[in-house]
Amino acid sequence: PGTSAQCFSGTDEELKETKNTQPCMFAVELAAAAALTEAGIKADRAAGFSLGEIGFEVEVNCTANHTSIRTDTSAWDVYASALVTAPTGDPEYFFSATCVTDAPKNFGGYSNPDLDALAEQLSEEFDTGKRAELATQMQQVILDDDAYVFASHLTMGIVSRANVSGIAPHPCDYYEVTAGLALA
Repeated sequence: PGTSAQCFSGTDEELKETKNTQPCMFAVELAAAAALTEAGIKADRAAGFSLGEIGFEVEVNCTANHTSIRTDTSAWDVYASALVTAPTGDPEYFFSATCVTDAPKNFGGYSNPDLDALAEQLSEEFDTGKRAELATQMQQVILDDDAYVFASHLTMGIVSRANVSGIAPHPCDYYEVTAGLALA
């Protein structure tokens, strides 16, 4: 199972194995560091001990201005960032904004000519079934290249007053506000 599942429902035996214990401890420590940062408390070290057991030293830096950190590549070994991968519900955005050579959010400089060729095909294809097939092929290319680490999936809750009707969850936050939204 994944680290999250092991943290919350792993057996004692599973969690006693270093290969499981250390990533679980890291996940909890990273969450604690993020919570402290959000509360205005700067933690100097939050995850060094548990990852140190398997050979890593970690300094957590949570910031709203990631551009300055991202552009100074001497300041980090691993850069983690979050983004909405399909804000329109169409897979093309993720690839064209993040994965193709010279994409504006391709912060790691990833490049694969096969992916670029598939992206060109995707940009010219209108059939939704064929677009889905191309996107699946493109996903496989970046998975085979170990180009990205997909670490999370957003779970979103929607709370509204009793007089609101027509609101429905959508994978992207701003699509809840539609023409069907109404106040009673």
